[in-house]
Amino acid sequence: GTYTVELVVRTGGLETSRGIIERFQVTPLGKGALPSAPPESVALFQTQLANASRLASSSSARAGELLEQSLAIQSVLARTPGATQELHAAVHDLEKRLGAIQRRLSGDPKLSVMNEPGPVPVSARLSHADLGVKYSTYGPTPSHQDSLRIAREALAEIDRELTTIREAELIRIHAALKELGAPWTPGR
Repeated sequence: GTYTVELVVRTGGLETSRGIIERFQVTPLGKGALPSAPPESVALFQTQLANASRLASSSSARAGELLEQSLAIQSVLARTPGATQELHAAVHDLEKRLGAIQRRLSGDPKLSVMNEPGPVPVSARLSHADLGVKYSTYGPTPSHQDSLRIAREALAEIDRELTTIREAELIRIHAALKELGAPWTPGR
């Protein structure tokens, strides 16, 4: 492709153009033994991978925040008179589900320490897909494409679950805590 560069000097937070603008053409160094994927399809794959990676990162952060909230709620419930068994059970179930989401995203650290196989986490699928375009001009193989597709499907499901937890379940739990006069917890 054709690229353009400009010499800019940044001093004290201000950028000043030096008026030097150059255009140049980038071409492959040589032909490989195998036919390469069209650059457009590789770029599309890279864009989809980058979007999936951002969603995985934000989903992991959201799950961590929600888990912290559920742990704080669990702590407060132990000191709240009138807290029902149903409310305790709902918060416990929420904590378990958020832990399961984290394992689906990043893997099970307990199994990993023992070098035991487990379900393939989203992070491993994204890493595998990344290998398809990171060190090669051939483009992603069907295996890399499958890894990305499976990761994207899992992330869509996880995103829906996290949204439901935040926008429905936690709202009900927060309302119950308020009604009981429970002490403040993060997220309320």
